Amino acid sequence: MSLFSVTGNIAKRWNEPGGYKVVCKIGLPLVASMASSTIMQFTDRLFLSHYSLDAIAAAVPAGMPFLVILLSLMGVAEYAGVFIAQFVGAQLPEKVGKVLWQSLLISFTGALIFIAISFFSKGLFALAGHESRLQVMEVEYFRILCLGGGFPLVTASLSCFFSGRGQTRPVMVANIVAALVNIPMDYILIFGKFGFPEMGIAGAALATVLGWVTGGLIMGLLVFRPKYEARYKVWSSRGLDVPMLLRILRYGIAGGIEYFLEFVGYTLFIFMVGSLGATQLAVSNIISSISSLGFLPCLGLHVATSSLVGQAMGRKDAVAAARVTGSALHLAVMYMGCMAFLFVAVPGAFMDLFRPGGMPMEEFVRIRAEGQVVLYFLAVYYIADAFTLVYYGCLKGAGDVWFVMFSIAFGALCLVLGSIVSLHFFPTSLPALWVVFSLYIILLAIISGIRFKRGCWKKKRILEGMVK
Repeated sequence: MSLFSVTGNIAKRWNEPGGYKVVCKIGLPLVASMASSTIMQFTDRLFLSHYSLDAIAAAVPAGMPFLVILLSLMGVAEYAGVFIAQFVGAQLPEKVGKVLWQSLLISFTGALIFIAISFFSKGLFALAGHESRLQVMEVEYFRILCLGGGFPLVTASLSCFFSGRGQTRPVMVANIVAALVNIPMDYILIFGKFGFPEMGIAGAALATVLGWVTGGLIMGLLVFRPKYEARYKVWSSRGLDVPMLLRILRYGIAGGIEYFLEFVGYTLFIFMVGSLGATQLAVSNIISSISSLGFLPCLGLHVATSSLVGQAMGRKDAVAAARVTGSALHLAVMYMGCMAFLFVAVPGAFMDLFRPGGMPMEEFVRIRAEGQVVLYFLAVYYIADAFTLVYYGCLKGAGDVWFVMFSIAFGALCLVLGSIVSLHFFPTSLPALWVVFSLYIILLAIISGIRFKRGCWKKKRILEGMVK
């Protein structure tokens, strides 16, 4: 095939319905939004790594249980975006406000759950068996995040109003402004600059919460405007709508359980890495931070795929849904492929970003060397993750959420059992554990790909009985 032929095919696919243009129009602002969240997390870990090795070693184990709970609750609340997309596709805009408020009620409940959990933080991290000095920092970091955990939930619910309708720029603006607040506050509060006390890991958590508060306030101001009330009833539809809430929970709970199982599996994996020692835990925490550079922006394409597929399925157009999924997949593989190339080409450069301040290079050599090896595995599973994210985005947008949940459960079980076997036969090998993790991502890519190709998702109807 000639270069002109390839270029012509790309240009044709760009302008076609369900082509690259429409995916980019909705997906790129979401990618920018996820990138800003990535930068917040990356900067947070970067500053902590320069603050102390213990701080970066404690941050990920403390952050992971919080993320398990946050994303489980968010998985329930955010599924409202698929309902909004399908109601828009079905030409029923007056239903959008009702969906939005049921999602907000779920998020308000989640905020209360977080506050309750914060009282049990000491017992939670005592179970992990980490060194006592790490436990103190883990509890402090986790507790502050829990007390502010309602803000990202409410922001996620409000974001569904825009992402479900394919209007993603407001989501991007809110996330970028949140990052612009979080990043300088990270520096100021962790290191104690400009008259503020030196708070270390607690300062990192507080800066994150301040970023969440900012994003939530902006989203609220953008959603509750007269023009949206006139068309979508975003204010007058406030209150409990039991049938709508139950329908959202019917599908959203599967999404919440999916996130829960996925991140519980990953958290157990990180805890097993921690059993190898503080150095290996620090290496894996650094790798997790680097991994987010590719994963979170690609998660924007995952959300865009769900939105576009949801709108197409609302119109009962499964052909358009498949078309947009293919376009999103091409873009995701291209992006993840570029990141994978960089991990293989310059792994040391990525590791050097996380060299703790004041640590002599001769002490950092072991961390750097082990991290470079793990980055090679990261490059391999990045490509598989592109397929996983896009295919699962399609299945969720169509309403095939219970299959997604059960397949994630199976994958998480394989990850945990595989890690236990690895520790039994290779009790001191960090690369062996990351081989298991790579195989886990590849397994999910195969499962989701088979489900997409079989087309079972095309028969799903989440609005059945709600559209006359």
